[in-house]
Amino acid sequence: MKNRFSLTKVLTIISFASMVTFIGCGDEGDTNVSIQDPTVEREEAQGTFATQPMVVVNNRIENDVRARSTAEIDNDNVIITVQCQNVDPVVPHRQYVHTGTRCPTIEDDTNNDGYVDYVETQLVCGPTLLALDTNIASQNEDSFPQGSSYAWVGRSSLTEILAALPSGEDLSLQGRAVIIYGISPTESLPPTVATREGESANTLIPIACGLLQESGTTIGGQM
Repeated sequence: MKNRFSLTKVLTIISFASMVTFIGCGDEGDTNVSIQDPTVEREEAQGTFATQPMVVVNNRIENDVRARSTAEIDNDNVIITVQCQNVDPVVPHRQYVHTGTRCPTIEDDTNNDGYVDYVETQLVCGPTLLALDTNIASQNEDSFPQGSSYAWVGRSSLTEILAALPSGEDLSLQGRAVIIYGISPTESLPPTVATREGESANTLIPIACGLLQESGTTIGGQM
């Protein structure tokens, strides 16, 4: 009887130890999970940013564009502006903040057709981070500004924008490329000018680009 009791006690101890080991392993695995601190993400986004006068991308079709963009993030308030002159008055001008930190140049015309197109721009500047349209907190594209000269202002909350950003992206705007697109639909372009599926090449050919710089910093390059 005594031996039975001892054996039962030993088995109970072994079982308990196994449970402790299992729980301990689970806890150790959990420590490897990376959780981004939303407070840090919000703090890193804060600041006032502006582009130098934007560089004309495709001089063969647009050579007198004047454009500038600013962005201000103060606590939960986000205000982004684009001022643009001397562009085609008919086409809505797509404007995006890209994930990349370099503007495209004619050197990025990889198919040597004389134009830097939308696909070639994506290779240099990466995908879009924000569409500067009527709802900057949405990844869907709404209406864009139109006119030969326009002053566009977009407002939203930082909370809404952060929730809508592509996975793995943040709203650190330092050095990000802002690009304005769109030329007259009657402008003749070679068939080699690539575009996004379902869109005309004229609508999505880049015409001006600038890099956002936080106030107090400068970047070389003039239009």
